[in-house]
Amino acid sequence: AGAAAGAPPVPEIRLLRLATSEDLERERTNEELAGQALKAFAVECAGAPQEVRPVAARFTLDRRRLSIFYLAEHPYDGRRNAASLQRRFGAEVEMRQVGVRDESALLGGLGSCGRATCCATWMRHFHAVNVRMAKAQDLALNPAGINGGCGRLKCCLRYEYEGYRESATA
Repeated sequence: AGAAAGAPPVPEIRLLRLATSEDLERERTNEELAGQALKAFAVECAGAPQEVRPVAARFTLDRRRLSIFYLAEHPYDGRRNAASLQRRFGAEVEMRQVGVRDESALLGGLGSCGRATCCATWMRHFHAVNVRMAKAQDLALNPAGINGGCGRLKCCLRYEYEGYRESATA
């Protein structure tokens, strides 16, 4: 079954094995620990002049790596915080500054269409979106209608744009 013409490609997912009950239990524990790590990171960077805002924390299943995702207006040197978290949780700590679109992808949510946001489900790369795409689709240029949960133009405008453009020339 091929993808529809103009449809975005669906990423290939390899299944290594089915999750065992031990894997599921470890994942629940990891989620709890990640919540604790995120709170600890928030406390440690509370006074940072860059106005760092923690977004998400994730452990790998084997708990060897902890990834911390945060928003900041300017670059933030979190090496001291990373070392502190590494001592506390016994995992290699990777800190990543993300943008608002990435934040939406990490947190998930529902789009105005009622479905889970594309960025949180299947989209892996963000492509340029502009107001011209909304105009071509005869959408009202009301920010409430053309902006996604991240506050930027909806990513789906790009995927629907080609279809509208082709129908206008036909």
